[in-house]
Amino acid sequence: MLMLAIWCLPTLVDFTVRRGAPAVFRRNGLIAAGWWWIGWGVVVGLLGFLVGHVAAMNIPASALGSPGVAGGITGLGSMVGVAAAAAGEEIFFRGFLQGWLDSRWGVRVALWGQAVAFLLPHLLLVLVDPALWVLLPVQFLIGLALGVLRWRSGSVWPAVVAHVLTNVIAGLLYQ
Repeated sequence: MLMLAIWCLPTLVDFTVRRGAPAVFRRNGLIAAGWWWIGWGVVVGLLGFLVGHVAAMNIPASALGSPGVAGGITGLGSMVGVAAAAAGEEIFFRGFLQGWLDSRWGVRVALWGQAVAFLLPHLLLVLVDPALWVLLPVQFLIGLALGVLRWRSGSVWPAVVAHVLTNVIAGLLYQ
């Protein structure tokens, strides 16, 4: 839950500074999404997991045993923690950051910029074990796909569904 709070801080500051104006909700993608888009979030989440799984099959077993790599979901509390962290990342990267970049430099810069920014904290995987580099292109592509989903739907919620689904499935299967 701490990660959710940390990732949401820029959005909360934006709301405070702009006094909760309706434009802030739209720019941050915090508007309702139709069921069609939520369905696309499920599809993107499942595809994201499959692409990640294929990449993970190319990681040596020795790297998967490194401290901080494995440690799947073992209970309801850890599932809520994984889901909250994923939701927080989406509210920041696809909500706040993509919305801010789009308002200043347009959709192309916003899509590519948020995907690169999403990749940056995931670069720490290489510090855990260099063999985990195969996950980095997947992280970038998933970030780009989630950005397109947010852009097309106008809402961050389909991307939240996709990210939570991807991380929870991975956490349940990789224990």
